[in-house]
Amino acid sequence: MNKLRIFIYANLAAALALLAALLVWKLVLAGEKPGTLVLGISSFLILYSIFCAASLAAIKTGRGGTVLKLWLFLVMMAVFYVIVDFAGGYFIFERGDMGSKNVGDEYVHHKYAPFSEIRKYNPYDFDVRSTVNNLGWRGKDVSADKAASEFRIVLLGDSFTMGYGVKDEEMFSQVLESCLGGSADKRIRVISAAVSSYSPILEYMTLKRNIDALKPDLVIMAFDMSDLLNEFAYRKMAEFGDGGEPLKVSGVEQYEESRTSTQLKIRNWVYSHLFITTALTELVVNRLGDGNIDDMNLEEVVTRERRSMLEHTLDIPDYEDFDGSIGGVEDSVLRTRDLCERHGCKFILTAYPYGHQVNSTEWVPGRYTYLGKSEFEISDRTVLALEDFCARNGIPFINTFPDFRSYRGEELLYFKHDPHWTPTGHRLMAGSLAKFLVPYLETEFGVHAENCGISAERSQ
Repeated sequence: MNKLRIFIYANLAAALALLAALLVWKLVLAGEKPGTLVLGISSFLILYSIFCAASLAAIKTGRGGTVLKLWLFLVMMAVFYVIVDFAGGYFIFERGDMGSKNVGDEYVHHKYAPFSEIRKYNPYDFDVRSTVNNLGWRGKDVSADKAASEFRIVLLGDSFTMGYGVKDEEMFSQVLESCLGGSADKRIRVISAAVSSYSPILEYMTLKRNIDALKPDLVIMAFDMSDLLNEFAYRKMAEFGDGGEPLKVSGVEQYEESRTSTQLKIRNWVYSHLFITTALTELVVNRLGDGNIDDMNLEEVVTRERRSMLEHTLDIPDYEDFDGSIGGVEDSVLRTRDLCERHGCKFILTAYPYGHQVNSTEWVPGRYTYLGKSEFEISDRTVLALEDFCARNGIPFINTFPDFRSYRGEELLYFKHDPHWTPTGHRLMAGSLAKFLVPYLETEFGVHAENCGISAERSQ
């Protein structure tokens, strides 16, 4: 029993040392309050220390045999956990450049490196590679020399508009371009200037910095339901000038830290190799880490799958600070509208739903990662607020919710695990926009476009 006692003492000392090191690092060296993950690890170490102390006490009372059996069982479970953790990571996590071509930017936080290759991978839904054009977006290169016969529509948005999970030709921007076509004297070109995890403030600055090269005739900003909190997070770190003009949302330091930080390197290694540990970590952070909106930082809001990101789409009567959150969105939309007017182009805002807002069969089981499995009612407060805002400010608004909700085809509009659109969803989005744009282009610009009647119904 002496060897067992020494083994338990060593485990107790190691647990206490790790606990002390963790708290000193977080409270003293980093000068931060312990977050949910640190508190979870600390709680485990405390419970483990108590278990070690209880084992030592049991040995003193003559129950060493029972303690030995219990520790042998725990050691075997730990070995089994490690084997399954590594094996799961090896077979489930795909090795590759999962969005590694994102680079930090001084003004728009992050962007794709021009002429690079990006890869979007989900082990259940897709594995897609695509090439980035000369301006840092998906699609064909964009020339600053715009032909007189070219009518340019520029799409602003995030990962939905960027075409996360689908091929280049399946993006709704490309489907829309093929659909509208144009006439012999006016060919319609649709350019997607979308980047994953953008919100209106970044989309506004993207357009502002590229509008001379883009030379758009029409700009369409696609509002994503995640934009409500993403906008809030980006604005917390933005620099503003006179009159509240956004100057920059720098992501250079954050991306440099992600490249050099030992803490982030360890976390990235865990997230790339350990399946069970990653799942448990995300479960703890996502389910227990939601705090007040004002306390949320960029990582918590933008990069994690959190219920708080989509709570405004649920029927929660006292949703926290909805008016304060949407105020930033409205400011960015108005600035984008005004920028377009100064450059002689028109501006339209559109909004689309997530799968859980469409019906009970879309985005299942993926929605449970964000929203849990409890029953919930859907709220249209956000899209209705945007519709009212646009009406008050004379901004054309395309509400695609009715088209998505009236869809009765057999193919899914959203991936099962990932929240984004399938190719069918992109076709439906293109068709919904085309239905509005055909008469609009004729009335506002005298440009004839073909309403080819895109249908997301299953092809026979």
